[in-house]
Amino acid sequence: MIRTGAAALLALLLAGPAPAVAQSDTTSAASGPTPGGALRRSLIVPGWGQLHVGRPARAVVAAGAVGGLVTAVVLTNGRYVRLRHAYLYVSREDADPTTPDSTNEFVRYQQQWLDAGAPTAADARRQRDGARRTRDLAAVGSALVYVLQALDAYVAAHLLDFDVSEDLSLRAAPAPGGVAATLTVRL
Repeated sequence: MIRTGAAALLALLLAGPAPAVAQSDTTSAASGPTPGGALRRSLIVPGWGQLHVGRPARAVVAAGAVGGLVTAVVLTNGRYVRLRHAYLYVSREDADPTTPDSTNEFVRYQQQWLDAGAPTAADARRQRDGARRTRDLAAVGSALVYVLQALDAYVAAHLLDFDVSEDLSLRAAPAPGGVAATLTVRL
């Protein structure tokens, strides 16, 4: 059920609007990048939306942040699995190590237990729980950064048309009594 919902959402994002409207959602010479196009691109590949709106430095930061956090999830998951195996090993330490079967995991997890520093059962449980917490926080962080980089591309595309001309300006200028701020509004 979840896979079909995710597949339907991805198909909807990739399909975009009808062909008559699709031209206004892509980069054109007159209007430039649109927010919808930037958002879709960022959701497909982190940083692509920032490139679409002409922000290559932000694209590198977005792609690096998402990639780094996903890497952290993968690495901390490997550590969690190793520590989980070490905990299973040390919790079954009193079983007969010469008869490996589905209930005796002593022999199977011996190397992970040694790699974890041969902890006691309480230490192994504490390390396992800490590794799981770190992995889960990295997963939440990567999802948050993924969404934020997509929103950044969306907002940056909206702000491309923002007026920053000299018609509205605020300047600090020297004055006889010190520094004075001047606000200029040209109509």
